[in-house]
Amino acid sequence: MPTENKPAESGLNFNTPDAGRAYIADLFKTVLKRHDYRQYIYERLAGDFACTLAEHFEAIKAREAVLQADLDARDQRVDELEQALAAVTEKAHDLTVKIHAEFGNTEHDSECKEDVAALYAMAGITQSHTCRSSCPAGRIGAKP
Repeated sequence: MPTENKPAESGLNFNTPDAGRAYIADLFKTVLKRHDYRQYIYERLAGDFACTLAEHFEAIKAREAVLQADLDARDQRVDELEQALAAVTEKAHDLTVKIHAEFGNTEHDSECKEDVAALYAMAGITQSHTCRSSCPAGRIGAKP
């Protein structure tokens, strides 16, 4: 099989000029979507330069993989925190509703509902609760 048709070595051993050139040719073909440099790469590109460049690109890919793994872990943590916030907010809402019921508070019910709707809209959460200072739940510290 001619060298120009070989894919880049999977072991990423760039100790031969052909391995470095194959890597660079594959990079041009797959990443840059350019096929017009194939002959130049295999016939004129210095082998040691190709190997050095290939090693450099592999180091960049390795750093990118580490950063992507970190980003994925942080995204997962954000998702977990958002779920925890939603659960706590729901519990706080339930407690506040119970407190309103215990005090027989109907006077400020519409104000609380308006505040809840506004908070949820701002936070992107489907439910929440807050009330103004005139609310009995707010006076006893049950306000989320």
